[in-house]
Amino acid sequence: MERNNLYAVFHSPTYCERYAEFLKSDFPRLPLTSNPDLFRMLCALGERLVELHLLEKIGKITTRYPVNGNHVVEKVSYTHDPNEPEKGRVWINKEQYFKGVTPVVWEFRVGGYQVCQK
Repeated sequence: MERNNLYAVFHSPTYCERYAEFLKSDFPRLPLTSNPDLFRMLCALGERLVELHLLEKIGKITTRYPVNGNHVVEKVSYTHDPNEPEKGRVWINKEQYFKGVTPVVWEFRVGGYQVCQK
């Protein structure tokens, strides 16, 4: 149960932003709460994240890969989708892309790396 709590906290965008400089040079610190309800909520969220990351459960699929082709990743880039202004496309080559990718997902970083670009 405690593992799920720390998993939820360490994957929180607020935590990552607040402790970004500290995380570059040291091990993560786990802030604790004395609120039992908050602790249980974080444990439930952490458990869900673990299941998703281990592919034990599947979340709502919001992206599509609509064009057949050679599937070769030549250069990864992001453009806004003309049909869905709040979402975009992650291109892997001149013909193929993932559609339905929000700017928040595209810009998400772990450490210094932009995950979708890698």
